[in-house]
Amino acid sequence: MEKNDLKIIFLGTGNFATTRRCTSFVVDQQILFDVGYGTVNALIDNNLDTKDIRYLLISHFHGDHIGDIIHFITRRIAKKETDLPLQIIAPKGAKKIIGKYLEAHFADDMADISKLVPLYESTIENILEIDEGQQYKDNLVTIDPFYVQHSPNAQGYIINIKDKTIGCSGDTEMCNALLRQIKNADTWIINCSHKDGENKRNMSASEIVKIATENPERKFYGVHRKDYVLDTKPANVFLPNDNENISI
Repeated sequence: MEKNDLKIIFLGTGNFATTRRCTSFVVDQQILFDVGYGTVNALIDNNLDTKDIRYLLISHFHGDHIGDIIHFITRRIAKKETDLPLQIIAPKGAKKIIGKYLEAHFADDMADISKLVPLYESTIENILEIDEGQQYKDNLVTIDPFYVQHSPNAQGYIINIKDKTIGCSGDTEMCNALLRQIKNADTWIINCSHKDGENKRNMSASEIVKIATENPERKFYGVHRKDYVLDTKPANVFLPNDNENISI
């Protein structure tokens, strides 16, 4: 890897119904996109851990994208990492929904819960709810959310870090909201759920191929995939597997 290259690790590339893990990936070993079932163990499998994550981006609130949030939060507490910086960036409603996850976690009234409540509350306070037209920016990264068509409040993100731009579609159907964003990133990690025409709430491989053909200067990595194989595809379309990493 060259000095200025940026590493992306695909922790998972599948969805509920696949042999691969739920889609999640890490950018620059510190930006985690989505935290669906099995994400924390996938971090560990890739020699990372919750302590390494400085930013957590959540695309929407379906279980395969947020289902491991309690494992993520409780591991940080158990390993005494709550003083480490963590910025959670998510759509509107995230504080309420993650709060409900926490309530369910404590449904059996754990012993001496009062000592843990402030730690969970501090995590909730670290959630920044933003949507299209708003921006998160610090001295390392700029993150711009944009609307997509999938579920209420679902969104993707454009990440700008170290002079690289990465587009993350999250789950979406083919829509103008996404197409308007394509020009804003050189590398795209994009919903590619099915081979063709099976589910109108998610994009198909044939739609990704069309976008890639019209944008040959950009690279497209299809994730959230069912277990299918593409016989032919443009040179700028890639179908990564779990635990695969790339440099851009």
